[in-house]
Amino acid sequence: MNLQTKADELRNELAETERLIDEFKALPEEHRLATLLHSKFCHWNHTDGCSWYYAEKDWTEYSHKMWAEKAAKVLAVSDYAAAEAIIEVL
Repeated sequence: MNLQTKADELRNELAETERLIDEFKALPEEHRLATLLHSKFCHWNHTDGCSWYYAEKDWTEYSHKMWAEKAAKVLAVSDYAAAEAIIEVL
């Protein structure tokens, strides 16, 4: 693989990462917090115990809905920035 090909691949990866960040930032706070909560606290097997990664992300599917409900409870007593900061250090 030559350097130009590798540079092109890295630019494409960066563009995809930036797209995913923008997509995440466009979510409502409740869904962003649910995503963070899930990433920190879900200990289920993600092959057959938790459908987070393979179910439709329309937020009506069980695991997404469950974590969104938890996020709503957190946001009822805290603002997003404080909740995010606390969860990040746990």
